[in-house]
Amino acid sequence: MANDKWHEKWAVRSSSGHGDYIIGRDAAGNYGCSCMGWTSHMYCPKCGHQIKKGMDRCEWCGSTEMPVRHDCTHILEVKAGRGRTIAEATIDRMLGR
Repeated sequence: MANDKWHEKWAVRSSSGHGDYIIGRDAAGNYGCSCMGWTSHMYCPKCGHQIKKGMDRCEWCGSTEMPVRHDCTHILEVKAGRGRTIAEATIDRMLGR
């Protein structure tokens, strides 16, 4: 836990309701999410098109600028104050909620 880059963590229920995604915020205020959408989709900062994993440049505009990730719906939920703390999510799971 001491080497964990995430200083704050929340849980947001998946849309299917069969699990939670973990959202973290680092010391600089950057968010991350464990969902497939956030971890695997990156976008060109120049033209906005999606950059495929493993590509070193945008297929559309040829930009080699560092790709960016957009906030997923789970991060937006946390920013809106609807995320549960990890402790709350653990208690809900233990109580079968």
